[in-house]
Amino acid sequence: MLRLYTSKGNSQVRKVKKWLNDQNIAYIERDISSVTKTDLIILLSKTGDGFQDILKRNGKYIEALGNIENLSFDELCSYILEDKNLLKCPIMVDEKKVFTGFHSDEIRKFIPNEIRRNRREIFENNIS
Repeated sequence: MLRLYTSKGNSQVRKVKKWLNDQNIAYIERDISSVTKTDLIILLSKTGDGFQDILKRNGKYIEALGNIENLSFDELCSYILEDKNLLKCPIMVDEKKVFTGFHSDEIRKFIPNEIRRNRREIFENNIS
């Protein structure tokens, strides 16, 4: 099941939720402020570049951390758990992948394979 971490008043969250609803993709929504260390470990296990994939890259929050390469895993997790504003938002995670923000071309990877096959069959039948 797709899990969506959100925050109120975020335009990217609104876009993602609208897209998921338009695609009839079920999801469980959780406020990003409820992220636990276990959640972080699950998210990180599905990223390609670890913390870089789920942390904001600029702004006052990330600047306060300095060079994150100098921090241990536990130190960085502690900072994130103390200030969830360090995390990108929204964050979508399923059993295989993590996705942040809203990028219309990339978000399609969350369309289940069964739906993709059905759409491809319909498309192929219409062009035949």
